[in-house]
Amino acid sequence: MIYVSWKEANDFCAWLRKKTGFAFRLPTEAEWEKAARDRYPWGSAQPTNELANFDKEIMKTSVVGSYPQGASPYGVLDMAGNVWEWLADWYADDYYENSADSDPQGPEEGTERVVRGGAWSNGAEMIRSGNRSQENPESRLNIIGFRLALNGK
Repeated sequence: MIYVSWKEANDFCAWLRKKTGFAFRLPTEAEWEKAARDRYPWGSAQPTNELANFDKEIMKTSVVGSYPQGASPYGVLDMAGNVWEWLADWYADDYYENSADSDPQGPEEGTERVVRGGAWSNGAEMIRSGNRSQENPESRLNIIGFRLALNGK
């Protein structure tokens, strides 16, 4: 899904929680980073068109799951390219400098939300797992979407 603001993505999670009884939510930045693991979610190999939708190759988003070879070691698909993903955390430039080593929590407040993963329009450097950016939470763009996280029991 694209053209969705952070609030709309978060509201969808709340609606799905209520409808299913399962604790769906947006992932935290730390959770996203853990799932991505390496230089790229699939490892250190440079991106190719078999691994991710990037570098304006097809000039639009792809159907989720179109790049199974690009899965992370946890089996998470489409973490690099396709769309930037809204995360639960507020953005701070110094997030990593001032956070705990284990399960860091994002800032308690801010003006912009974290997006990770890069989009179909970005080159290889922008879809690296370590690349992070921020966006106005009211933005609705064709390069931003979201994924769901689910609390365990």
